[in-house]
Amino acid sequence: MFAISTNTFRYLFVFGTAVDVIRPRLVISQCIGLAPCRYDGKMVESPLVSRMKGKIDIIPVCPETAIGLGVPRQPIKLISLKNREQKLVQPSTGLDLTEKMQRYCGSFLMGLDQVDGFLMKSCSPTCGLRDAYLYLDETSVSPLPNKGPGLLGEAVLARFSDLAVEDEVRLNDIGIAEHFLTKLYAFARFRELDHDMSSMMQYQADNRLLLMTYGQNKMRLLGNIASNRDKRDVDDVFHQYQYLLRSVLGNRPKRGSAANVLVHAMGYYKGQLDSDEKKGFLEMLRSYREGGMPLVDCLEVMRSYNTRFGNEYLTRQTFFEPFPKEILVTSPADSRV
Repeated sequence: MFAISTNTFRYLFVFGTAVDVIRPRLVISQCIGLAPCRYDGKMVESPLVSRMKGKIDIIPVCPETAIGLGVPRQPIKLISLKNREQKLVQPSTGLDLTEKMQRYCGSFLMGLDQVDGFLMKSCSPTCGLRDAYLYLDETSVSPLPNKGPGLLGEAVLARFSDLAVEDEVRLNDIGIAEHFLTKLYAFARFRELDHDMSSMMQYQADNRLLLMTYGQNKMRLLGNIASNRDKRDVDDVFHQYQYLLRSVLGNRPKRGSAANVLVHAMGYYKGQLDSDEKKGFLEMLRSYREGGMPLVDCLEVMRSYNTRFGNEYLTRQTFFEPFPKEILVTSPADSRV
């Protein structure tokens, strides 16, 4: 075992497999596995957050306690106004908390150092990203048919939608969780780069197969920026690369694209794998294409080939372990949407 001690890439190579020890910076709603701060004094259990602890830098946030509401507390609700505006109220006390919460949200987000993503509480009138319940007025018992973002969730999407942003319910879908974690760690690696062109070129090289899953043309566009043939200012190049990187990773790649990259990678070992191994792996890829298994299971097999045959190029590719594999545990109960 040996380490490459540089800010650009901090990898430990164990039996030929690159294990990323970059620590993403993730804002997490505090009630998700961190503290019992919900209105009822409870906490939402999250195995995913539990596995993240110690591997990421967590920035907890609870907007409701931050503005002085206690634990437990009387429920608050979002009132839907005209022009898609919302009002945050506490019906039992008659308090209108809208301005106070909006000031807090602006102050909190403006005060953040560089972050790589947000994990927000679903359905929350403050942290919800898309599914907070809306009411006609303070006395309404039943919510309106349409839903929307909470006040903090809305501010997050307005300023940071190009980062890794999800809620805990959607992350129960393993495909969405894979994509979220892949983005989170890709952005963290880029943030940790030394600010020079050689570091960016190495980033591009080590992420080549990962970027290829999002589209070969997009991968080449990023490669052209990283090569900096026009000898532009380094700050400009980093800014342009980061902007395009976030755009490229914005949408979840298609299963067929990731499967094609795995077939491409298997070609490096075509003279070393026997016919049964090739057949078995291609069957796994067929199942993955059809939604029968998650990508991480296919990557596990390729990691075993990289360990076994020691191809230096493939060993360095983040595609095969875009995030620490122990963070995402698959089971038959996982959603495969």
